[in-house]
Amino acid sequence: MADTVYVVNNGLGLITAALASSNHKYVAWGTGVAAATVTDAALETAAAPTNVTAATGSQSQQTTTTTNDTYQVVATITAGGALAITEVGIFNQATLSGATMYLHGTFSAINVSSGDSIQFTIKSVFDQA
Repeated sequence: MADTVYVVNNGLGLITAALASSNHKYVAWGTGVAAATVTDAALETAAAPTNVTAATGSQSQQTTTTTNDTYQVVATITAGGALAITEVGIFNQATLSGATMYLHGTFSAINVSSGDSIQFTIKSVFDQA
């Protein structure tokens, strides 16, 4: 049995390359108040216009510490009314019903009015720690 095992630097790039070629690029926002947890499977309170169909984000590999150690999704969502946005999620399909959540983040409220947009740049950094 090995005493020490690492995902090596090139392996981090393989992980993010797999994500960048996957369907985990659909972004939805919400107004939930509970903090994100590792067991979350959906947004707490998905909000329009992404409460049924998520926005399609653009995927890429980025470098934070080690070459290609970061998976990034960028998506812009435009509000149809006044909202206090407090959460964002990345999913494997545009239709939220039956979707698998990859990432859930919560944050202090960003207040938007009809016609306002938020551009989300979501980074997942992988390392050996």
